[in-house]
Parts: sequence; structure tokens; C-alpha cells
Amino acid sequence: MVRFAFVVTVSFLTAIFAQADLQERSYPGFKLWVDCSERLTKIAYYELTKDSGNAKRPSGYKRDKSADGSCTQLSSKPYQGSITAQFPNDKSKKYDVGQLVNANHMDSSEEAIKASMY
Repeated sequence: MVRFAFVVTVSFLTAIFAQADLQERSYPGFKLWVDCSERLTKIAYYELTKDSGNAKRPSGYKRDKSADGSCTQLSSKPYQGSITAQFPNDKSKKYDVGQLVNANHMDSSEEAIKASMY
């Protein structure tokens, strides 16, 4: 089995960790490091293996109820307002709240794919 991992240089990680008080969050299949002062995930880590899963992708994003509310984004809705201003005639343009961990990479388990939607 071939495994892939996203690798970030030590100097880059050191710079990120030195600038912020990051909170580590562990989920099934991946980890996130969140900068609570900015309500922003700075680092995501997971290993890629051969895609053999097909768990159904949930619709929409949810708040992680186990996370401290002062350390999460304020909304789970798409960022449509700022995009609409740039493209007033194209209703299809919008940004999702975001996934640093791709749902398809977590589709080997229902629990993991659900967690990727936080």
C-alpha cells in the first residue's frame, strides 16, 4: 500500500506555531491546528491512502459542538455576499466556509466524512 502525507518544512511550522497560540483538534482520520484569536484553522494533517471509500458526503457545513465556541467561525453558511459584489450577474459564484480536509479523502468512514464538514 502506498501512503502519502502532506509534509510541511520544519521552519515553516516553527514560524506558524511561534506566531499563534494554536489549539490542536483531533478528528477521525485527521488533525487540525486552530488559531483561536483569528477563528482560523492554520494547519491540517492527514495521510492519503488508496481511495476505497464511498461514504455519502453530508450536505452543508456544521459547527463542531465539541469545540470551544470562541474558537470557531461565526457562521457555517457560504461566503456569498463578498463574491456577489464582484460577480453581480453570476449567481453560481460563492465560496463555501471551507474544508482544509477534503471530504472525498475522508469517505472511508461515515464518522470521518461527517467531521470533514465542520
